[in-house]
Amino acid sequence: MKEGKTVRQRKGEEIFFRIIVLIVNWIIFYFWSILIGILLLINLIIVIFTQKTNKDIGDFAQVWVSELTKTVGYVFFVSDEKPFPFSDSGNRNKKG
Repeated sequence: MKEGKTVRQRKGEEIFFRIIVLIVNWIIFYFWSILIGILLLINLIIVIFTQKTNKDIGDFAQVWVSELTKTVGYVFFVSDEKPFPFSDSGNRNKKG
């Protein structure tokens, strides 16, 4: 009987943590989406005048899409991989 209560408590803590992840990432993605919109306009102007896209802007947008996908998967219980800033995603690219 005691194990069931422990499992129930763990599930409650996990759900509470996912709610925290959702709220924190919602705030981050709100500001990040404004930045992506500005970079989209800048990239559009670059393409109009140079006929080439800016690789750095594309790479940044790819990170945004990747983190958004991880967050949605985590919050909807599709994945247990924690998204930024609750994971070490930033350290993945700094292998020395």
